[in-house]
Amino acid sequence: MVSRKIVFFMAMALMVQTTFAQDEPKAGFRSLGLNIGWYNPSLDYWVDESEFKDADYSGAINFEAIAAFTLKQNLSARASFGVWQTSLEDDLQGFGLTTWTLTGLPASADLMYHIKKLRFFGIVPYAGVGGEFVFLQQKMRFEDKENPDPVSGSTALLKGIAGLEYALSDHWTMDLEFNYKIGTYNQDFITYEINPDDPENPVKNEVFEEISLNGPKIGITLKYLFR
Repeated sequence: MVSRKIVFFMAMALMVQTTFAQDEPKAGFRSLGLNIGWYNPSLDYWVDESEFKDADYSGAINFEAIAAFTLKQNLSARASFGVWQTSLEDDLQGFGLTTWTLTGLPASADLMYHIKKLRFFGIVPYAGVGGEFVFLQQKMRFEDKENPDPVSGSTALLKGIAGLEYALSDHWTMDLEFNYKIGTYNQDFITYEINPDDPENPVKNEVFEEISLNGPKIGITLKYLFR
């Protein structure tokens, strides 16, 4: 009788251990995904102080390719590469219709924690932190003047992350994600001011500015899970 109980408890312990082993994801490649979103960097100098301060500003469309890796249960790391672009447009005296465009090429590394205990209706909330290196290129296009050469720069950003992951099937999920990015970039560039004595020939200035990239990003990611 005692031996049967021992065998029974050993079998139960083995079943529990096997169940937890199946629930525990293996470390390794987790998913590939494509994110489409909207990023609204502050760009305080350009929006508030530059010759484009009266222009309409609508933020930037953002695209990213994302690869994620499981580190341990609920904890994963991910890397992403993307592109975003924003622009301002105004009719400037002496230049005609003028367009200023800023393009960012970000490369990110993030650490994510999925809070599976809070799962509801197939939705798992998650949170994380990340760092981002972004290459920047600024262009000016004039209607009535020769266009200057593009100006390039780069910087590093920090970001906080919060999101919801919804399971579409065993291998497909859709995420709704919010980021808040923090950082600035320093850049030398050429600006032009109206010359009261000769309105058709604006004054050329060399300017150094610290420009804010602080701002929210929201997006939707479609991911394929490798199980």
